[in-house]
Amino acid sequence: MANPAPQAELALTAQKYQHALQLSFEMLETAKQGNWDNFIELNTNYIFALQNVLEEQGSITHEDEEQVCSSLSHLLNNENEIRQLLKDRLDILSGKIDSIRQNQKCSNAYSSQLFSPYR
Repeated sequence: MANPAPQAELALTAQKYQHALQLSFEMLETAKQGNWDNFIELNTNYIFALQNVLEEQGSITHEDEEQVCSSLSHLLNNENEIRQLLKDRLDILSGKIDSIRQNQKCSNAYSSQLFSPYR
């Protein structure tokens, strides 16, 4: 009679990949919506889920190998899309910071003329 424990471990491994993939899709949708606070929270959970996957010591059966490869492919695609969305967000924030700096320079120049002792 076969030992059911290894089969349970394999199912658990597949579940861990599936959990990481689900979090990846949630992160992608949250990033697309621009909900960055929730994105950060999901990202923390995603990192822990990936750590669980990477710490897995069990071997994967040939049947589960296809599912794992598919999950990894989706994870990489999602990460590429998320990376692009984060880059776009960073560009927007950089533009806002540049604008704030320019406004500060203008404000400083204006206020120095108002309160100049040589007026």
